[in-house]
Amino acid sequence: MIKKTCRPANRKRHRQRHCFHWRTKAIQRLCPYKAKLFCCRLKRFLHLKAKFLLSLLLLLALITISGCWDAKDLEKRAMVVAIGVDKGKKYPLKVTIEIPFPKNLGNGSGSSQSQGGGKPFKVISTEANSLAQALVDLQWKAEQSLFFGDVRVLIVSEPLVKKPAPSLFDSFFRLAVIRKNQIWPLIIKNETAEKLLKTFEPPEEQVPKIYLREMITSDEQIQYIPSNTFANVQMDRINSAKEPFMLAIKQINDSDVKIVGLGTFTGGRRTHLAGFLNIYDMAQWQRAALGQNAGEMFIPMGKGKQMTLQPSKVKRKHHISFRGHQIKDTIDVYVDGEVIETTPKINLVNNKNRYNAEKRVEYVMEKRSDKMVHKLQTFNSDILGIRTLVRSYYPSMYNKIDWKTAFKQADITVKYHVSIKRVGMETS
Repeated sequence: MIKKTCRPANRKRHRQRHCFHWRTKAIQRLCPYKAKLFCCRLKRFLHLKAKFLLSLLLLLALITISGCWDAKDLEKRAMVVAIGVDKGKKYPLKVTIEIPFPKNLGNGSGSSQSQGGGKPFKVISTEANSLAQALVDLQWKAEQSLFFGDVRVLIVSEPLVKKPAPSLFDSFFRLAVIRKNQIWPLIIKNETAEKLLKTFEPPEEQVPKIYLREMITSDEQIQYIPSNTFANVQMDRINSAKEPFMLAIKQINDSDVKIVGLGTFTGGRRTHLAGFLNIYDMAQWQRAALGQNAGEMFIPMGKGKQMTLQPSKVKRKHHISFRGHQIKDTIDVYVDGEVIETTPKINLVNNKNRYNAEKRVEYVMEKRSDKMVHKLQTFNSDILGIRTLVRSYYPSMYNKIDWKTAFKQADITVKYHVSIKRVGMETS
């Protein structure tokens, strides 16, 4: 018969149990009254110990579920939805914020005068030496506690970013309450951010900045504009191999604002505005740098004819080589598209006509891309990402190149490869 033995891990526990039972039986033999008293005291001790542990757990649970002691009602907070920054007259910065009033919002008709009898938003401005000081001054002017977690638009004026302003970007990035991935940074041309926040009132929306945010978001979804948040701008600014960019807007009148292009930056950590690309150059940059559709292509076909091509698929590929310390980059852009319109009618069912149309699109788009590249080299703003590619794939050459002049002297060529997949219905 095999003798059962205790496991090594349970030997100590087994000995304790055996010793306890042996003592209890020994006491019962000597004095039954003492044995009964010993058992009662042991049970009472264990009962008190269990009650103590249960009370301790309940106390810890009460401490953890007291989370709403510092809660504030939404009606007692001032939700900031937009921030504008300009150059001040007396101090370096002039900061403007827009606060909506939920009580004054009407039934969604879009009128600036609402059911509450007043404007559904309020605009407050102040001048200060720094952003932190300006936010404190704005809090003194506001009737409720300011909350910056709902900020969706950051508007800066053109003169402010023409000179290096690293403290401005760093200050916004350090504010923990601001959601950097949901803020659209914008440059307003030929106007101040304060005037835009005070005078822009579109008829379609009671809170103007919500209208501006929705306009930008919808254009980004259909790739008419590049996706760019404040977090992207800050990360590109602190990255030595990248240059940031920001969308540029212009106020047409009190009820109309439109996107007019792209503001490009240069200068590394002391970044500053180098220049602007118009909306047509921005579309060429989107295809060459990001591989995005960037909207329709309007191609003059000669003799008063024009063709509209809608890209359905765009790919790009860089081919980098070196001539000494000079960079040569050939960017191949592959476009699959469908014809939306031809004026007057062009028979694209014919293979020869379709081939000629594809070559015409390639020629026109390459000419436009050359103008875009020339502008970027004049600005010395490498938003094409060439420096990042060299650092990633050619690290030995990256350390030998003088990047202050390398992008200006680079030989950059954009080549298009167009394929028309659909020509629409043809009628006689």
